Amino acid sequence: YWNGHYYGLPQNTSTQVLLWNKSVFDAAGISGPPATLDEFAEVACALSDADSDTYGFALGGTDFWELAPIFYAMGSRVTHENIITATERINGEESFAAFTLLTDLYNEGCLSPNLLGGGIGTADGHATGAYAMITDGPWIVDIYAEDYPDFDASFALVPANAQGETSSVVGGEDVVMFTDSDVTDEAWSWMTFLVSEESQKMMAEVGVMPARLELAEDPDMPEYFGVFLEQLQTAQARVPHPKWPEMDNAIDNAFQRMLNGDQTPQEALDQAADEINQLLG
Repeated sequence: YWNGHYYGLPQNTSTQVLLWNKSVFDAAGISGPPATLDEFAEVACALSDADSDTYGFALGGTDFWELAPIFYAMGSRVTHENIITATERINGEESFAAFTLLTDLYNEGCLSPNLLGGGIGTADGHATGAYAMITDGPWIVDIYAEDYPDFDASFALVPANAQGETSSVVGGEDVVMFTDSDVTDEAWSWMTFLVSEESQKMMAEVGVMPARLELAEDPDMPEYFGVFLEQLQTAQARVPHPKWPEMDNAIDNAFQRMLNGDQTPQEALDQAADEINQLLG
């Protein structure tokens, strides 16, 4: 949806939730996943041990998709709702708190350094106990079923902020038709099939969350979809703007500057705000 118009049909949806390794938690005497971001930080450090190369939390990189669950759970936003400016949003109080939390965890050895490249991937590291917590989407279930059949993944909502609000990021794919297509009838037939109940149920069988709202209550949906559907109730979409990839890059670079110690979180976010404002024109 952009400038008052819809440009595609939702083919599927997704979000990310918190995955916590129950075996690691049990071994440390921690009964369950953290409910708040403050608890999350405490647990992440309690489950980290540099000598054994184990970490309480891991991200798959520094791009926005990776950090978005914590960013949105803190109550942060990239721009104002009118998408005119990023000032006091990407560099606002909540955003500063989110990036400070992640940067502090990294500096204290509680966030795995793999996010800057190298090391074990988050899915592998979580299943093998190297990373006690990660954030990921519903597709992880099929990955674990194939690669780690004995690992029973545990899911929870992303920890809540001080106001008790949890959030995450909306994912999924959309399907569109180009205006200069020579096969518009065939394309429309394919599009309508992709969003049909029949097709959506087929996707659910392989771990892809359907976009049709009525299927949320369908008894044939996988049980583990439940926590993802609950998280979607408060999940946030990324900025609907043609220059979002460039905005993502500005945030990615800012996060890397923080982690490398080149700038403080506030300095990096102020620069990101300036860069995003230039993109917004």
